[in-house]
Amino acid sequence: MRLTEAGVDFTAKYGGMQVGGIGWRAVRRHVVKLGKLGRLPTAGRQCAACHTCTRPSTLILPNTFTSRAIADAVAQRSTAYLLRKRVDGLCLNGTKHPLGSLLIPCAPCGKKKTAQNAISCRFRYNVNLLHMGSVSQISMKLSNTHTSVQDTNENYGTSFLLHEIEMPLLSVLAEMEFTGVTVDSDVLRTLGKRFAEKQEILGKEIYELAGHPFNIASPKQLAAVLFDELGLRRVKKQSTDVEVLEELKEEHPIPAKVIQHRHWAKLRGTYIDALPALIHPHTGRIHSSFNQVVTATGRLSSSHPNLQNIPVRSAEGREIRSAFVPGKGFDLLLSCDYSQIELRVLAHFSGDESLCEAFKNHEDIHTRVASEVFEVKPEEVDSDMRRTAKAVNFGVIYGQSAFGLSKQLGIDQKEAQKFIDGYFATYSHIRQYLESILDDCLEKGYVATLFGRRRDFASGTIRSVRTGNLNAAERMAINTVIQGTAADLMKLAMVKLMPLAPFKANLFMQIHDELVFEVTQEDSERLSEYVVETMLLNQPLRVPLVVDAELMTCWK
Repeated sequence: MRLTEAGVDFTAKYGGMQVGGIGWRAVRRHVVKLGKLGRLPTAGRQCAACHTCTRPSTLILPNTFTSRAIADAVAQRSTAYLLRKRVDGLCLNGTKHPLGSLLIPCAPCGKKKTAQNAISCRFRYNVNLLHMGSVSQISMKLSNTHTSVQDTNENYGTSFLLHEIEMPLLSVLAEMEFTGVTVDSDVLRTLGKRFAEKQEILGKEIYELAGHPFNIASPKQLAAVLFDELGLRRVKKQSTDVEVLEELKEEHPIPAKVIQHRHWAKLRGTYIDALPALIHPHTGRIHSSFNQVVTATGRLSSSHPNLQNIPVRSAEGREIRSAFVPGKGFDLLLSCDYSQIELRVLAHFSGDESLCEAFKNHEDIHTRVASEVFEVKPEEVDSDMRRTAKAVNFGVIYGQSAFGLSKQLGIDQKEAQKFIDGYFATYSHIRQYLESILDDCLEKGYVATLFGRRRDFASGTIRSVRTGNLNAAERMAINTVIQGTAADLMKLAMVKLMPLAPFKANLFMQIHDELVFEVTQEDSERLSEYVVETMLLNQPLRVPLVVDAELMTCWK
C-alpha cells in the first residue's frame, strides 16, 4: 500500500508508514501533532468470539520517520488491546521485532495467571528498544504543513540547513539509537565496590571532623554542622551548594571532603549503579536517545541515559568510560574529535590575523596566546601561563567576566581583569567581532550561525550601550553563533559519513565534538582515514579544521 496525500507520495519521499489498518490521515492527526493514539483501527475482520482480528498487522517505521509518539501510543495500550487489534510487532529497516520483545511487564498483577488475565496484564513500553524519538519537530510537520515549513525556511535562507543537514540527520540518529552502546558490567561492578569503599571511608573522616555522624546528603543537616556548630561564615544564607563549599574549603577541611563525597555519590548513582540496569535484555546494549532540537544552539544532546555528561577530566570519570567497549563482532573503538573547533570558528568569523596565523601554522594556540599577552617567548611560557590563556580563550566564547575567571583560576580579580584586557588589546579583531554580533542582534532581533540557524532574542535583552560585564542574553547570543556553527559542522560531517557500508563498523555515540565508532581490526585503519578525511569537510573555514583520531580497546 502506497500512502499519498495532497499529491505527495510519502512512501517514496519518506519511506512510507503503515500502522495496521491506520490510514495516513489518522497517523498524521495523532502522531505528527504529537498527540496520543486514542484507538488503533481494526486491521481486518474481528472474530465474534474473541474480538481479535483475523489478519495480523505489523507496525512499520522507516529510518527517516520515527517518532516516540508512536511508541508512547503503543505503550499506553494493554496487551489485550494490542492483540485484539493484531498489532504484533514493529518492523524497522527490514528487521521485525515481535510485540513480546518491545513490551515488558510493569509489575506482577497478582492475579491468577489464566490466559485471560495474562492477556489483560498491563505492559509498559521498553524505552531502550523502541525509543527512536528525538525527531526534529520540523521533520514531523509533513503533508500540508511541510510545504509551509519549506517556504518559511527558504524565506529565512535556511533551506540548506533543513534539507542537507537536519532532515538527513534523522536516519543517522535513528541508526545510532538503534545500534546502542556496549558496556562491560563487570568493570562497573568493580568500580562500584571500590567507589563505595572510598565513599564510606570519606564519610567516616567527615563524621570525625564534625564530632558526630549526620546525613551528609542532607543540606539542612550539613548546614547545621558547618554554620551552627563549626561557625563558618554564611556565603548564601544556609546554602551548601558546591559554589559555597568551594569558597569555604580554605577555612575548614569538611567542605572539600563533602565536595568529593558528592562527586563519588553522583558517579555511583548516575552511571556506575544506573548503567547496568539500562542494558536491554535482548540486544545486550544501552540505547540512549540523541535529541535533535533540545538545545538552542543546535548541539545534539543525549538522554535516557545522558552519555555526553560522563566526566573526562577526572580520573574517576575516565575509569567509568573504560567500561564502554566494542560490541560482539567488533574489536576496537575509534574516537575522532575536532581539535579546538570553537576557537577555529571564532578565528574564522573574527578574521584576527594573529589567531588565524597560529592555526594555519599548527601552533599550540594556548601557548601562543600566553606568549603574546604575557610578552614572553613561547619557550618561556610555563604551565600556569598556558592554563590562564586556555581559560580566557574558551571564556571569551561564553562571555566570562573577570570575576568568573578569578574564581576558575584561583587568582585575584584585578589580575584576571588585567589578563582579559591584555587579551583583547592583543586580539582586537575578536573584540570587534563580538561587538558586531551583539549590534546585529540588536538590529535584527536574532543571531545566525554559518549555515543560517537562527535564534531569536526578545526586544530589550540586548543592550545598545554595553558597559561592564555582558548580561545573560548577550552571552547566549555570542555563544549561539560560535557553538552553533561548530554543532552544524559536526552534524554535516555525520550526514556525509553515513552509510558506513564499505566497513564493518557502527557509529554509536556523539559527544559534541567527538564521534565514537566500533570497528573490526581489519577495517580499523581504513575507517580511521575515511572518517578523518570526511570530517574535514573540504576545509570550509579560513583556518584549517583538524581531526584527532585514536583507536582503542575501550573508550578513554
